[in-house]
Amino acid sequence: MGVKSITVYAFSIDNMNRPKDEIDGLMGLAHDQIVQALRHSGMVHDHNVQFRCVGDLSLAPPKIRDGIAKLESMTKGHSGMMLNLAFFYSGPAEVEAAVRAIDVDAEDPIAAVNEKLWTAASGPPDLLIRTSGEVRLSNFMVWQAAHASTIMFIRRPWPALRLRDLVWALLKWRAVR
Repeated sequence: MGVKSITVYAFSIDNMNRPKDEIDGLMGLAHDQIVQALRHSGMVHDHNVQFRCVGDLSLAPPKIRDGIAKLESMTKGHSGMMLNLAFFYSGPAEVEAAVRAIDVDAEDPIAAVNEKLWTAASGPPDLLIRTSGEVRLSNFMVWQAAHASTIMFIRRPWPALRLRDLVWALLKWRAVR
């Protein structure tokens, strides 16, 4: 279908305002998923997927940072699809970090910001999908959404999302391209 990269919004910086036991539970789930990805790395290698984490990982627990570093290192040379995990991420934090990193005398400040975004390696998204029936971006890729070819809102919440929901979104995206 021509999908070159996928970015999954896994954990927002805003989620840090949740109760500690809820955050601890989410971090436990994240750690379990990272361990599973490392155990089943053959599939990632077979499909030449490059894994990247986008977000402020300084906020993540050390065991999660270590696991993410291993996944990124293990897939660094892969040239197939890029899978971005937006973890400890928010669009405003990403834009702020990019603005702080650019040269104040940049000839084209917009291009300079684009080059410094956490998601710069993926380029602007062709398709941005928001689940849960919310018709808002919830601080997800707010800068990139201005350049996205299509934004879709799906009623089903992320954990209950089915393969056919994604296929429907991809087919609809392909039709409007």
